[in-house]
Amino acid sequence: MRPARTLSRFLLPALLLAASAAHAGPVAGPSLFGGLAFHDNRFSDSPADRDYASHGVNLGLDYQVPVHGAFSWNPFFSLALETSDDLAEDPSVRNAILGLEGRAWYRTMFVGAHLGLHRQVVDGDRYTREGLGPGWGFSLGVQGPGELYTMGMITRAEGLGVWDGRDVDYTGLRFRIGYRFH
Repeated sequence: MRPARTLSRFLLPALLLAASAAHAGPVAGPSLFGGLAFHDNRFSDSPADRDYASHGVNLGLDYQVPVHGAFSWNPFFSLALETSDDLAEDPSVRNAILGLEGRAWYRTMFVGAHLGLHRQVVDGDRYTREGLGPGWGFSLGVQGPGELYTMGMITRAEGLGVWDGRDVDYTGLRFRIGYRFH
């Protein structure tokens, strides 16, 4: 194998990838995402044996608006469709967030913080409970060389009156893979 040919096969693509990463940042446009979600739900006024966990899939969309090349605003909607083995009737649990996230970028990586309106619905065979309240969270992610990105998000909501006015606080962990259209 000739050295010039080996160099062009491996070094040139690596340099192009590094150059694109060096100039990367937020890209404007909408995205669709999917992934996994896990939530730890705790009653704020009762013993720990009444708490419940839920797990499932996370789906959603956002729109990224770049600002000054190293920052972006991302309004988003995220819906986690989950189940819980800790409650009677193994109900479905839906956790939704309508929020706004600010992201700081360094090349292809970003860190973000969000505020939003959180809603939880617990649906069993003989009951439905729902609550609504403010929440916040943080994210960490990487934009790929194309339109794909991956990210993790930690969310927190407090005072959701899910169970007949009894407050539920939850902490969530969501992993996503998304595709940005631009």
